[in-house]
Amino acid sequence: MNISRLPALLTAAVAILALSACGGEDTPQGRQPGVVTLRTGAPGANPSPSAAGRPIIRPDASREEIEALVQAYHSCLNDNGFPQWKNAEGRFDKPPGEVAVAPVDPAAAERATKVCANEEPESWTAVEERNPEYRDLLEDQADCMNDKGMDVALRQDPEGGPWYIAPRDVGPGTAEEQARRSVELSNEEARAKVTRECEQKAFAERIKLYG
Repeated sequence: MNISRLPALLTAAVAILALSACGGEDTPQGRQPGVVTLRTGAPGANPSPSAAGRPIIRPDASREEIEALVQAYHSCLNDNGFPQWKNAEGRFDKPPGEVAVAPVDPAAAERATKVCANEEPESWTAVEERNPEYRDLLEDQADCMNDKGMDVALRQDPEGGPWYIAPRDVGPGTAEEQARRSVELSNEEARAKVTRECEQKAFAERIKLYG
């Protein structure tokens, strides 16, 4: 794992937390609190498993569950010789820009990341990127988002990475329709709600694998 990715993990976790909050989903009945992830290695659990048995952040994971995964991973790094920054509440966090962070021993950091590799959480969408049907399902999601007033299209990482959904500059429909949509989807919460609804619709059958 590249050392420079560690702050990004916390940032990505915050983004996942924000999106999951918009879904407003409670923990389903029958699932025990604290059972956070689907681990690879469980027979038949998921045909697109997370590499090296890493914990998977399920589609229905709560903010608390995601935070617990992130904290456990950074605690592992910290305990194995790769110091992690803590905020005033004593939780591992991304250090603010004005905070001076002590230099990291690259060798110690590399050892710690290897030891803790199986503790690094991976989102279910990252797992799905390895599914051969991923592009088609993502296209279905993009179509749904456009039908609900957003203006997005599929893009692919220029280096041959996974496909993703990105906004387009000009939307379909008349000027009046575009103006109405821009008002309806002018706030982040509305866009996140549409994104999540369409993701759940397009990936409905795949999401069942993470229950």
